[in-house]
Amino acid sequence: MKTENAGDYRERITICKRQLSKTETGREFDGEPVMIKTVSALVNTLSPSEREAAARENVRYDITFKIRYGSEISDLLINPQEYLVLFRGVYFEILYPDDFKYKHDRIKLYCTREVGGNG
Repeated sequence: MKTENAGDYRERITICKRQLSKTETGREFDGEPVMIKTVSALVNTLSPSEREAAARENVRYDITFKIRYGSEISDLLINPQEYLVLFRGVYFEILYPDDFKYKHDRIKLYCTREVGGNG
């Protein structure tokens, strides 16, 4: 098993919080997300065999982002559906945050491209 180095976290991602807005008639819609924090991340996409295995198990994540824990994103662990990851101009929905052994050290975010989003 490969150990991680600080240099492995070379990609920049932005954690964003969804904002609900209302039309004049009161209908809710997703407004422009609010940027919470930009962090360094270790980014992994699924290999073809991992994608096939995920499809067999009805898992739909495309990409994972591993980041260091910070108190600014503690709510993300409780309410991941309220957050997005912005990476290279594309928004990704957070399907599942993995706080390994609840250590609050590193968090792995299992994500998929936002349906109806930009990019």
